[in-house]
Amino acid sequence: MNSPLSRLIEVASVVDIDLAPLGHVNDEAAPTAAATLDRLSLEVASQYACGKMSFELADEIMNYVFAFAWTQSFLESNRNIPEISFAVYQAFDEGEYHRSKDQRSEHPEEKYTKPLVSELLRKYQNAA
Repeated sequence: MNSPLSRLIEVASVVDIDLAPLGHVNDEAAPTAAATLDRLSLEVASQYACGKMSFELADEIMNYVFAFAWTQSFLESNRNIPEISFAVYQAFDEGEYHRSKDQRSEHPEEKYTKPLVSELLRKYQNAA
Protein backbone atom coordinates (compact mmCIF):
# COMPACT_ATOMS: atom_id res chain seq x y z
CA MET A 1 0.00 0.00 0.00
CA ASN A 2 2.06 2.88 -1.28
CA SER A 3 -0.51 5.24 -2.77
CA PRO A 4 -0.39 8.99 -2.13
CA LEU A 5 -3.36 8.64 0.25
CA SER A 6 -1.69 5.87 2.25
CA ARG A 7 1.48 7.97 2.51
CA LEU A 8 -0.58 10.94 3.74
CA ILE A 9 -2.24 8.75 6.36
CA GLU A 10 1.15 7.35 7.41
CA VAL A 11 2.56 10.85 7.85
CA ALA A 12 -0.54 11.94 9.76
CA SER A 13 0.00 9.17 12.28
CA VAL A 14 3.33 10.60 13.42
CA VAL A 15 3.25 14.36 12.80
CA ASP A 16 0.83 17.23 12.52
CA ILE A 17 -0.25 17.17 8.92
CA ASP A 18 -0.37 20.08 6.54
CA LEU A 19 -2.96 19.47 3.86
CA ALA A 20 -1.98 22.59 1.89
CA PRO A 21 -0.01 20.61 -0.72
CA LEU A 22 -3.08 18.47 -1.38
CA GLY A 23 -2.84 19.26 -5.09
CA HIS A 24 0.13 16.89 -5.30
CA VAL A 25 -2.03 14.00 -4.09
CA ASN A 26 -4.62 14.49 -6.81
CA ASP A 27 -4.68 11.84 -9.49
CA GLU A 28 -6.96 10.60 -12.25
CA ALA A 29 -9.39 9.11 -9.72
CA ALA A 30 -9.64 12.39 -7.79
CA PRO A 31 -8.71 15.32 -10.02
CA THR A 32 -9.67 18.08 -7.56
CA ALA A 33 -8.77 18.90 -3.98
CA ALA A 34 -12.39 18.27 -2.95
CA ALA A 35 -12.38 14.83 -4.58
CA THR A 36 -9.07 14.02 -2.92
CA LEU A 37 -10.47 15.03 0.48
CA ASP A 38 -13.41 12.71 -0.10
CA ARG A 39 -11.10 9.85 -1.09
CA LEU A 40 -8.92 10.48 1.96
CA SER A 41 -11.98 10.61 4.23
CA LEU A 42 -13.34 7.33 2.87
CA GLU A 43 -9.93 5.71 3.26
CA VAL A 44 -9.77 6.85 6.89
CA ALA A 45 -13.29 5.49 7.48
CA SER A 46 -12.42 2.20 5.79
CA GLN A 47 -9.20 1.72 7.73
CA TYR A 48 -11.00 2.54 10.97
CA ALA A 49 -13.87 0.15 10.19
CA CYS A 50 -11.53 -2.78 9.55
CA GLY A 51 -9.43 -2.09 12.65
CA LYS A 52 -6.31 -0.82 10.87
CA MET A 53 -6.66 2.66 12.37
CA SER A 54 -7.56 3.72 15.90
CA PHE A 55 -10.46 5.99 16.66
CA GLU A 56 -8.03 8.58 18.00
CA LEU A 57 -5.97 8.73 14.82
CA ALA A 58 -9.01 8.68 12.51
CA ASP A 59 -10.64 11.45 14.55
CA GLU A 60 -7.45 13.52 14.47
CA ILE A 61 -7.07 13.17 10.70
CA MET A 62 -10.72 14.09 10.14
CA ASN A 63 -10.30 17.15 12.37
CA TYR A 64 -7.39 18.21 10.11
CA VAL A 65 -9.52 17.57 7.01
CA PHE A 66 -12.34 19.69 8.44
CA ALA A 67 -9.98 22.53 9.39
CA PHE A 68 -8.31 22.43 5.96
CA ALA A 69 -11.68 22.53 4.20
CA TRP A 70 -12.40 25.86 5.87
CA THR A 71 -9.14 27.53 4.89
CA GLN A 72 -9.28 30.44 2.48
CA SER A 73 -7.09 28.63 -0.03
CA PHE A 74 -9.49 25.67 -0.15
CA LEU A 75 -12.64 27.80 -0.19
CA GLU A 76 -11.32 29.89 -3.09
CA SER A 77 -11.79 26.91 -5.39
CA ASN A 78 -14.57 25.10 -3.49
CA ARG A 79 -17.76 26.55 -2.11
CA ASN A 80 -17.83 24.36 1.00
CA ILE A 81 -16.51 21.19 2.58
CA PRO A 82 -17.15 18.17 0.36
CA GLU A 83 -20.25 16.18 1.35
CA ILE A 84 -18.48 12.87 2.00
CA SER A 85 -15.66 14.46 3.97
CA PHE A 86 -18.14 16.35 6.13
CA ALA A 87 -20.18 13.21 6.80
CA VAL A 88 -17.08 11.24 7.82
CA TYR A 89 -15.92 14.15 10.00
CA GLN A 90 -19.31 14.22 11.73
CA ALA A 91 -19.24 10.46 12.34
CA PHE A 92 -15.96 10.77 14.24
CA ASP A 93 -17.06 13.96 15.97
CA GLU A 94 -20.07 12.09 17.36
CA GLY A 95 -17.73 9.70 19.18
CA GLU A 96 -15.77 12.42 20.95
CA TYR A 97 -18.07 13.02 23.91
CA HIS A 98 -20.73 11.56 26.22
CA ARG A 99 -24.21 13.01 26.02
CA SER A 100 -26.18 13.69 29.17
CA LYS A 101 -28.89 11.25 28.00
CA ASP A 102 -26.40 8.38 27.63
CA GLN A 103 -25.49 6.08 30.44
CA ARG A 104 -21.90 6.38 31.67
CA SER A 105 -21.27 2.77 30.62
CA GLU A 106 -22.06 3.63 26.99
CA HIS A 107 -19.07 4.51 24.83
CA PRO A 108 -19.79 7.25 22.28
CA GLU A 109 -17.45 5.66 19.76
CA GLU A 110 -19.33 2.37 19.92
CA LYS A 111 -22.78 3.91 20.06
CA TYR A 112 -22.39 6.66 17.46
CA THR A 113 -19.20 6.50 15.40
CA LYS A 114 -19.07 2.83 14.45
CA PRO A 115 -22.65 2.63 13.14
CA LEU A 116 -22.30 5.95 11.29
CA VAL A 117 -19.03 4.87 9.66
CA SER A 118 -20.57 1.57 8.56
CA GLU A 119 -23.54 3.41 7.08
CA LEU A 120 -21.29 5.90 5.29
CA LEU A 121 -19.13 3.17 3.80
CA ARG A 122 -22.24 1.42 2.45
CA LYS A 123 -23.65 4.68 1.08
CA TYR A 124 -20.48 6.00 -0.53
CA GLN A 125 -18.73 2.74 -1.36
CA ASN A 126 -18.29 3.66 -5.02
CA ALA A 127 -18.61 7.41 -4.78
CA ALA A 128 -15.03 8.61 -4.47
